[in-house]
Amino acid sequence: WKWTLYVGTLSHSSLTTLTSLPIAEVSKLSAEASAILAGLGFTQAMIDGPFRALSGGWKSRCSLAGSLLIQSDVLLLDEPSNFLVSPRILPVRAILIAGLGGEGIDLDATLWLEHHLRAQSRTVVVTSHDQSFLEAIVDETIIVRDCSLRYFDGTPRQYQVDRKKEARRNEKKREAMAKKKEHVSGLFRMAICHVY
Repeated sequence: WKWTLYVGTLSHSSLTTLTSLPIAEVSKLSAEASAILAGLGFTQAMIDGPFRALSGGWKSRCSLAGSLLIQSDVLLLDEPSNFLVSPRILPVRAILIAGLGGEGIDLDATLWLEHHLRAQSRTVVVTSHDQSFLEAIVDETIIVRDCSLRYFDGTPRQYQVDRKKEARRNEKKREAMAKKKEHVSGLFRMAICHVY
C-alpha cells in the first residue's frame, strides 16, 4: 500500500502533494510530525483538530514544524524564534517577556527548538536577532556586511568579544606606531638642527 503525504503550508491555501510513501514510512513520518508539533507546544487536541481552528500564530508554528519535518541537506530558518511568541502567560512556568505588547516567548518550545536544531546532522542556516537563541545553537557565525560574507568559527557573542580584542590590539598598534613615528621625527628634527 502507498499513501500520499499531504502538507499544508501557510503560504498555500491548498494542500500540496509531496510524495507517495509506503504505509510504514507514513506512520514513522506521522510520529515525527506529532513529536515536532508537541515540542513546539501543541497539545494533542490541537494536533488532532482541524488546521482551520488554529490561530495565525499556531498556523505559523505549523509552518515551522513542516520545515523541521522535511529532510534536506540544508535547512534555512529566518527568525524561527519569532514563531514561538505566545500570548498566554503561564503561572509559575518561566515565560520570557519580550516586550511584544504583553506577549512572551514560549520558553519550553524555544528550549525544545534549540535542542532539536543542535541535534541536526544537516547544515542549519539561521538568521535571528535573538542573541540568546543564536548562542545556544550556532557553532559558526557568518557576518554579512557590504555585500560580502565573513566567516567566524564560534558564536555571535564570541565574535563580538574577538572583535573587541582585535580593536584593542589595533589601537595599541596605532599608539605604538604613533610613538615610534614621533620618536623618529624627533630624531630627524634633532639631526637637522645639528647639521644647520
